[in-house]
Amino acid sequence: MAGSAAGNATYLKMQRNSYATVATTREGAEAAVHPNYAEARAASKSTLAYMLNDYAERNATVRGADITEVRKEFLEIPKKGAFRALDYGCGVGRNMEELVNSGFAADGVDISPEMLGFAKNSETLSKAGSKFFLSGGQDCGDAPAASYDFVFSVLCFQHICVRSIRSSILQSMHRALKPNGVVSIQFQYYPKITSAQIPQNHASWSEDKVNAVGTNSAADVWVTADKLHEVHDDFRALFNDVRFQFIEIGTYPGLEKQYEYPFGHLFVSGSKTAGLRDRIYKPV
Repeated sequence: MAGSAAGNATYLKMQRNSYATVATTREGAEAAVHPNYAEARAASKSTLAYMLNDYAERNATVRGADITEVRKEFLEIPKKGAFRALDYGCGVGRNMEELVNSGFAADGVDISPEMLGFAKNSETLSKAGSKFFLSGGQDCGDAPAASYDFVFSVLCFQHICVRSIRSSILQSMHRALKPNGVVSIQFQYYPKITSAQIPQNHASWSEDKVNAVGTNSAADVWVTADKLHEVHDDFRALFNDVRFQFIEIGTYPGLEKQYEYPFGHLFVSGSKTAGLRDRIYKPV
């Protein structure tokens, strides 16, 4: 999917400048990640547990394994040191810290050098030897190819209102994954409206809104039911066994003015190599 190079460059410059303006302090950087950063930080553990369970189901080595075998096998991974994750839009590093504290290796990518600076100051991540990569805004920076078991993004992609840029990032994520790697990305989902009802400052999945004047809730991509086939198409172009998981939220206390319609979250995941068939349907 090709967008206007000049338009994309203008949009990405706006994003970088926006983060540079707010991330002059740790507190400002945290506020840019989430208006209630403490809540987002506390949710990291359970959110990652859900996402990693998806990874475990896709990568059980035993064909037709039951849930006990899948969980047991996955719990052994940190002991073997074989699992490495890449957090796209890592911000100040909250999700990376949760992974490291659970025994996994984690690296991070972000468009903002200011955000990465705060993440690099994390004692937890420093001791773990985590690596950080500056993104051009539509890639994973210098993250090495075919090196990650799990590439994920939380509270990031929903703020990218240019479809061609999202597609470019997905391509870069695909390159970063090992052959059996898994991608998992969270979006904001609006089940009660169609794309025609999206406020003008935001964008439908189809749009390349390169003229956005802000980011982080000022100009987001709003995923709606009538565009889910396009979301699927973009992921299926690169990944196998694509899965949609809808999380019901409704009205979020304190954010009624920013999000005037009830919303939920949508997690989209996929595997670089198809494998769920053999894991779900045990050979006779």
